[in-house]
Amino acid sequence: MMLYSRNLGKRFKNLWALSNVNLELSSRRLVLLGQNGSGKTTLLSIITGISFPTTGEVKVNGIIPYKEREKAVEMISFSFEKPNFNIKVKVKDIVETLGVGKELIDLLEVSPFLQKNLSELSSGQQQIVNILVSLANWSEILVLDEPFANLDLRRVGKLASHLLREKKDFIVTTHVPEEAEMIGEHFIVLEGGNVVWSGSIRDLITSDIFEVFMNGESNSLNIIYRFGNIALVKNSEEELYKFLREGLIYGFRKAGVRKFYGEAN
Repeated sequence: MMLYSRNLGKRFKNLWALSNVNLELSSRRLVLLGQNGSGKTTLLSIITGISFPTTGEVKVNGIIPYKEREKAVEMISFSFEKPNFNIKVKVKDIVETLGVGKELIDLLEVSPFLQKNLSELSSGQQQIVNILVSLANWSEILVLDEPFANLDLRRVGKLASHLLREKKDFIVTTHVPEEAEMIGEHFIVLEGGNVVWSGSIRDLITSDIFEVFMNGESNSLNIIYRFGNIALVKNSEEELYKFLREGLIYGFRKAGVRKFYGEAN
């Protein structure tokens, strides 16, 4: 999948949801990572052709999706967060109409609520049906907006494994760094409508920043930012091994995309 954008921006009244987004990358597994309100869904809406940008342009595999919508519909299957199915159609009817195979039904454990109407589903079940429809229509590029929200841990693991096993192109958004690292090959970190960082998983492990699992407070750590018991630090590996032996910390690892959340703050 090739993604290109130049000076891309989207304004709603006086608020810029995206501002001057410039990207040029090739990736099979792309993850947009950012906190709520960072611009992830707005960028997705332009990439899928649902929304026009206010400034600039974006191309996906050489096409401009919001101008070439027929091509975009053929190429991109998408699912956006928080579906709302207020219709009395059974899940079973949707499955049969789309010709959804047993593999996908078992994957997302849909069988227990096949006989329910869409309007009767819980938020988690609605999310599952939404993802199921997108997976059934996945041809070239799959786009999933916060697919792991409202899913139990077992389904999260099964869905993540399926995405990787298919070896096809996808774009996923999340606000959870661990979810991003679980499936991503290339990451775009957004904050306040701006790209904070864009790079590959290989780029992540070349930094000298570590995530440390803390054992209380410590003045010995050069802390950049703290997330509860986890801190981003700029200490040498030798120092961290010393702190580990002394019991000042529980453990540490090379920092992933979480460090860009720290820098953004």
